[in-house]
Amino acid sequence: MKLPYHAVVSLAVSALVWLWLRSATAALACFAAGVFVDLDHIIDYCLQYGFRIRPRHLFRAFEAEMFDNIFVFLHAWEWILVGLVILWLIDWKPAALGLIIGFTTHLVLDHLVNHHNPWAYFLTYRLAHRFSSRHYYGAREYRKRRKHMKKMTPSP
Repeated sequence: MKLPYHAVVSLAVSALVWLWLRSATAALACFAAGVFVDLDHIIDYCLQYGFRIRPRHLFRAFEAEMFDNIFVFLHAWEWILVGLVILWLIDWKPAALGLIIGFTTHLVLDHLVNHHNPWAYFLTYRLAHRFSSRHYYGAREYRKRRKHMKKMTPSP
């Protein structure tokens, strides 16, 4: 899902969190987690294209280009389980609850909107497949991106 959509949905969910918990900190944490989870994409971009980040290319690359490997360490269902354990240990503090709600919202949206392999958002799955983009994208998305990259490559 594109960043502006994450921001709009996160704003709406954060408002609901504020109404429920009456905590500005929880609402802010929810919004931050819902949007800034995508910062892990920068690591993948730098590993693929180098450490000179070109913002326009960064956004375009994740929409259509082919990456050799996909790490996106924050995009993993396993972190929700870790977060729930931490929430339980710290007695369900509102800010931490907001973080988990925002994070979960982000993952649910990505899982539903992006055309990746259904297992792509499990870190253990990506690790088992050595973070191969072929396993992350899924067959249809992988073929589409390969076709796009062939069009972008100049003929000899």
